[in-house]
Amino acid sequence: MIFESSIHLSVFSFDALRTLRFAFRQKLAWRRGIPRLIHEEKQHLFSYLDAKESRELEETEMSLRERYRLDAFAQASSVIDYRDNLSLLAALVELEEFLELPEKKISSLDIGSKNWNYVYGLKQFLKYACHGDGRQIDLCGVEVDGYGVYRDLYSRCDHAQAYVEQANGDGDRVEYRVDDFVTSHYGKMDIVTLFYPFLLEEALRSWGLPRRYFQPRNLLAKALSLLDVRGALIVTNQTGLEAERLNSHLEALNALVVAQVPMRFKLVHYWEQTHDRVISLIQKS
Repeated sequence: MIFESSIHLSVFSFDALRTLRFAFRQKLAWRRGIPRLIHEEKQHLFSYLDAKESRELEETEMSLRERYRLDAFAQASSVIDYRDNLSLLAALVELEEFLELPEKKISSLDIGSKNWNYVYGLKQFLKYACHGDGRQIDLCGVEVDGYGVYRDLYSRCDHAQAYVEQANGDGDRVEYRVDDFVTSHYGKMDIVTLFYPFLLEEALRSWGLPRRYFQPRNLLAKALSLLDVRGALIVTNQTGLEAERLNSHLEALNALVVAQVPMRFKLVHYWEQTHDRVISLIQKS
């Protein structure tokens, strides 16, 4: 009984510490400015693979670059950021046949955007997917913990603003907010994205958020409520277990899983850690 009580006390203490640290980050709201994004040459992008696989992925990269007009991004990005965007694009393409997107303009919300280093690829997909001829994009990214400070002394929000500046243009509107999505108001959306939401409590703890932010069903319900009549929710999960939890929540919410596809790509150097990832397309039933 004493041992059990000490475990509960320890769990409470760790959550109290995370709560205190999170509150400090929010109160400080650290902003140093907008960091300068680095450019790296894109030769030998997939040198971590053998020659045959590397050549195959180079063809994939060229196809994605041409189709989603990534030339400007390829010429002004780090290798890691470029690969991350390619990997996301490749996953989103798997869902394209199930999507029905407006011809002229899309309103989209990305929940849990972190530092948003993938915003360029996400915006370009929304712009040109489903035979889009350069539709206008209104894209908002929201992150509850946007003031975490990196080793370079820039905040997560600072880095996100740099990527926003890079993605803006062509008549599009891209913005990033530090906000609690669940308690805030947003209008109707054509596409809502949730990349790697916290569906297991240990994932939330490892990120350093207070336990009160572990509300997976409320999060999904709010996301679904924003969808327009033909809108779609796109969710990625790190593991099959997370995908199972997702399906359980969606069943309780009476939502329809239109497609669920493994994300087995080797477009990032840490591909061995991603073999269990899943991407899902969901609609209101």
